[in-house]
Amino acid sequence: MARIKPTITALMTSFKNTIYLALFFAIAMSFFNAVYFDIRYALLSFPLSFLVFGLPIYLFSRPKATSIMQEIDIIGQPIIYSGPATRYVNSIGIGGTLYLTPDKIEFLSHVLPAQDHRQVLMINQISTVKSCKILGVVPHALLITTDSGELEKFAVSNNRYWKEEIESLLKQLDIN
Repeated sequence: MARIKPTITALMTSFKNTIYLALFFAIAMSFFNAVYFDIRYALLSFPLSFLVFGLPIYLFSRPKATSIMQEIDIIGQPIIYSGPATRYVNSIGIGGTLYLTPDKIEFLSHVLPAQDHRQVLMINQISTVKSCKILGVVPHALLITTDSGELEKFAVSNNRYWKEEIESLLKQLDIN
């Protein structure tokens, strides 16, 4: 068993998304304060909202804070791609990390007592991979169908890249 740390790309994506979320919150709070109070409150609330909301969210979402580094079985196998993901089970999202190796896709949930989920999909048991939308709106999901007809849905960043890589592995299996 090897300990896998999130890639620098995943950390930068997390940081960038945190900044966007904090900016959205700060702008919304400033707009609210400008409408209901005064423009002075709006100008003061923007930096405060950004720091008070954005900094704690970033610190909480960092891998050291949530301990998403878990052990995954990759003996002698390179990790093609990994990143934060949400697995949907019965319409409930479970946060964690998704790993793609040459022979499997492995999902490991965050280390929280209520969310101890692990899912392994062998590449040779996957029949189709499709991009889909979350709640019919956000186009960041993968819908994976296994040979047995089971559906697995994951929300990931760069879902087109994940889809292309999985399809490339499926093509390699068809050639062999």
